[in-house]
Amino acid sequence: MTPLPRFLRAPARRVRAGLAAGTVLLLVVTGCGGPDELEGTVVTVGTDDKDDQPLGGGRLAVLDGDGLRDFLGAAGIDTPPEAEIPYLGGRVRRDDVARAGGSLVTIDDEGKFTLTTTGRRTICLLLETPQVDVLRGCVAVDLPASGTLTLTMSSDELKAALED
Repeated sequence: MTPLPRFLRAPARRVRAGLAAGTVLLLVVTGCGGPDELEGTVVTVGTDDKDDQPLGGGRLAVLDGDGLRDFLGAAGIDTPPEAEIPYLGGRVRRDDVARAGGSLVTIDDEGKFTLTTTGRRTICLLLETPQVDVLRGCVAVDLPASGTLTLTMSSDELKAALED
Protein backbone atom coordinates (compact mmCIF):
# COMPACT_ATOMS: atom_id res chain seq x y z
CA MET A 1 0.00 0.00 0.00
CA THR A 2 1.33 3.42 -0.92
CA PRO A 3 1.85 5.72 2.06
CA LEU A 4 -0.19 8.90 2.18
CA PRO A 5 1.58 12.15 1.35
CA ARG A 6 2.61 14.06 4.48
CA PHE A 7 0.02 16.83 4.05
CA LEU A 8 -2.77 14.20 4.18
CA ARG A 9 -1.41 12.26 7.19
CA ALA A 10 -2.24 14.87 9.87
CA PRO A 11 -5.92 15.16 8.85
CA ALA A 12 -6.15 11.36 8.74
CA ARG A 13 -4.84 11.17 12.31
CA ARG A 14 -7.39 13.75 13.44
CA VAL A 15 -10.18 11.81 11.73
CA ARG A 16 -9.08 8.58 13.43
CA ALA A 17 -8.87 10.35 16.81
CA GLY A 18 -12.32 11.87 16.25
CA LEU A 19 -13.78 8.49 15.32
CA ALA A 20 -12.24 6.89 18.41
CA ALA A 21 -13.65 9.64 20.67
CA GLY A 22 -17.06 9.34 19.01
CA THR A 23 -17.06 5.57 19.52
CA VAL A 24 -16.24 5.97 23.22
CA LEU A 25 -19.02 8.55 23.61
CA LEU A 26 -21.49 6.28 21.85
CA LEU A 27 -20.56 3.37 24.13
CA VAL A 28 -20.97 5.55 27.23
CA VAL A 29 -24.39 6.83 26.14
CA THR A 30 -25.66 3.40 25.12
CA GLY A 31 -24.30 1.87 28.30
CA CYS A 32 -26.54 4.19 30.32
CA GLY A 33 -29.61 2.30 29.14
CA GLY A 34 -31.22 5.14 27.20
CA PRO A 35 -34.13 7.20 28.43
CA ASP A 36 -36.10 6.33 31.54
CA GLU A 37 -39.22 4.32 30.79
CA LEU A 38 -42.03 3.31 33.06
CA GLU A 39 -44.32 0.71 31.53
CA GLY A 40 -47.95 0.76 32.55
CA THR A 41 -51.41 -0.68 32.10
CA VAL A 42 -54.88 0.73 32.63
CA VAL A 43 -57.44 -1.77 33.87
CA THR A 44 -61.05 -1.52 34.87
CA VAL A 45 -62.82 -3.35 37.68
CA GLY A 46 -66.54 -3.99 37.53
CA THR A 47 -68.92 -3.87 40.47
CA ASP A 48 -69.20 -7.68 40.52
CA ASP A 49 -65.47 -8.08 41.41
CA LYS A 50 -64.54 -9.92 38.21
CA ASP A 51 -60.91 -10.01 37.17
CA ASP A 52 -59.38 -6.75 36.05
CA GLN A 53 -59.93 -6.13 32.35
CA PRO A 54 -57.57 -3.97 30.23
CA LEU A 55 -59.08 -0.62 29.31
CA GLY A 56 -57.97 0.02 25.74
CA GLY A 57 -57.90 3.43 24.12
CA GLY A 58 -57.95 6.90 25.58
CA ARG A 59 -55.11 8.99 26.89
CA LEU A 60 -53.32 9.96 30.06
CA ALA A 61 -52.74 13.60 30.91
CA VAL A 62 -49.40 13.82 32.73
CA LEU A 63 -49.16 17.08 34.69
CA ASP A 64 -46.71 18.57 37.15
CA GLY A 65 -46.76 21.44 39.61
CA ASP A 66 -49.80 23.66 39.08
CA GLY A 67 -50.65 21.83 35.85
CA LEU A 68 -53.72 20.13 37.31
CA ARG A 69 -55.18 23.42 38.51
CA ASP A 70 -54.57 25.03 35.11
CA PHE A 71 -55.97 22.02 33.21
CA LEU A 72 -59.12 21.82 35.32
CA GLY A 73 -59.56 25.60 35.29
CA ALA A 74 -59.65 25.61 31.49
CA ALA A 75 -62.52 23.11 31.69
CA GLY A 76 -64.36 25.13 34.34
CA ILE A 77 -63.76 22.46 37.00
CA ASP A 78 -62.73 23.56 40.50
CA THR A 79 -59.58 21.89 41.82
CA PRO A 80 -60.51 19.69 44.79
CA PRO A 81 -58.20 18.69 47.66
CA GLU A 82 -55.70 15.97 46.66
CA ALA A 83 -57.66 13.26 48.50
CA GLU A 84 -60.61 13.87 46.16
CA ILE A 85 -58.83 13.91 42.78
CA PRO A 86 -59.31 10.15 42.17
CA TYR A 87 -63.05 10.87 41.93
CA LEU A 88 -62.82 13.79 39.48
CA GLY A 89 -65.05 13.69 36.46
CA GLY A 90 -66.17 16.01 33.74
CA ARG A 91 -65.82 17.02 30.14
CA VAL A 92 -62.38 18.31 29.15
CA ARG A 93 -60.38 19.13 26.04
CA ARG A 94 -57.09 17.35 25.55
CA ASP A 95 -55.64 20.53 23.98
CA ASP A 96 -55.74 22.08 27.45
CA VAL A 97 -53.17 19.54 28.72
CA ALA A 98 -50.36 21.12 26.67
CA ARG A 99 -51.53 24.61 27.64
CA ALA A 100 -51.19 23.54 31.29
CA GLY A 101 -47.59 22.43 30.66
CA GLY A 102 -48.41 18.72 30.61
CA SER A 103 -48.15 15.95 28.07
CA LEU A 104 -50.51 13.37 26.63
CA VAL A 105 -49.70 9.67 26.59
CA THR A 106 -51.70 7.32 24.38
CA ILE A 107 -53.16 4.13 25.85
CA ASP A 108 -53.08 1.36 23.25
CA ASP A 109 -55.88 -1.12 22.49
CA GLU A 110 -54.53 -3.52 25.14
CA GLY A 111 -54.53 -0.86 27.87
CA LYS A 112 -50.74 -0.40 27.78
CA PHE A 113 -48.74 2.84 27.89
CA THR A 114 -45.19 4.07 28.47
CA LEU A 115 -44.18 7.11 30.53
CA THR A 116 -40.80 8.80 30.11
CA THR A 117 -41.11 11.33 32.94
CA THR A 118 -40.00 10.94 36.53
CA GLY A 119 -40.76 12.68 39.81
CA ARG A 120 -44.01 13.90 41.35
CA ARG A 121 -46.77 14.01 38.71
CA THR A 122 -50.53 14.04 38.54
CA ILE A 123 -51.90 11.57 36.01
CA CYS A 124 -55.47 11.91 34.75
CA LEU A 125 -57.38 9.34 32.72
CA LEU A 126 -59.12 10.77 29.64
CA LEU A 127 -61.60 8.63 27.75
CA GLU A 128 -62.46 9.66 24.22
CA THR A 129 -65.98 10.48 23.10
CA PRO A 130 -67.01 11.88 19.70
CA GLN A 131 -66.94 15.57 20.69
CA VAL A 132 -64.91 15.91 23.90
CA ASP A 133 -62.87 13.81 26.26
CA VAL A 134 -64.26 12.62 29.57
CA LEU A 135 -62.08 12.93 32.67
CA ARG A 136 -62.34 9.76 34.80
CA GLY A 137 -60.16 10.58 37.78
CA CYS A 138 -56.60 11.59 38.58
CA VAL A 139 -53.85 10.26 40.83
CA ALA A 140 -50.79 11.95 42.29
CA VAL A 141 -47.76 9.65 41.95
CA ASP A 142 -43.99 9.84 42.46
CA LEU A 143 -42.82 8.25 39.21
CA PRO A 144 -39.56 6.27 39.37
CA ALA A 145 -37.15 5.92 36.43
CA SER A 146 -38.32 2.37 35.72
CA GLY A 147 -40.85 -0.17 36.86
CA THR A 148 -44.51 -0.86 36.25
CA LEU A 149 -47.50 1.36 36.94
CA THR A 150 -51.01 -0.05 37.04
CA LEU A 151 -53.91 2.38 36.93
CA THR A 152 -57.19 0.82 38.04
CA MET A 153 -60.51 2.45 37.26
CA SER A 154 -63.52 1.36 39.26
CA SER A 155 -66.99 2.77 38.79
CA ASP A 156 -66.06 6.10 40.41
CA GLU A 157 -62.37 6.08 41.41
CA LEU A 158 -58.93 5.93 39.80
CA LYS A 159 -56.14 4.17 41.76
CA ALA A 160 -52.42 3.74 41.08
CA ALA A 161 -50.04 0.93 42.08
CA LEU A 162 -46.29 0.97 41.40
CA GLU A 163 -44.04 -2.10 41.20
CA ASP A 164 -40.28 -2.38 40.69
